[in-house]
Amino acid sequence: MTTAAAGPQVTNWAGNHTYPAARVHRPAGIEELQEIVSRAPSVHVLGSRHSFNGIADAAELVSLEALHTAPALPAAVAVGPDGRTVSSAAA
Repeated sequence: MTTAAAGPQVTNWAGNHTYPAARVHRPAGIEELQEIVSRAPSVHVLGSRHSFNGIADAAELVSLEALHTAPALPAAVAVGPDGRTVSSAAA
């Protein structure tokens, strides 16, 4: 499991807003992401960091950077080459 950073200094892309989240998780796989989400009282995905206020903040943030790699995803999930789209097979 990827360890969450305690008390991280995560800022938006411009560097003028610091998210006061207590933890930032960087899961290495789907199972780890599921565990984090099930345990956290409040969790938001840390996206492109375009927010200039605390609306995108939560007690715990999740970065999906490590999940962009093929080995981290199940075979039924595919991230587009631009990293902007995700496809999944029907269950």
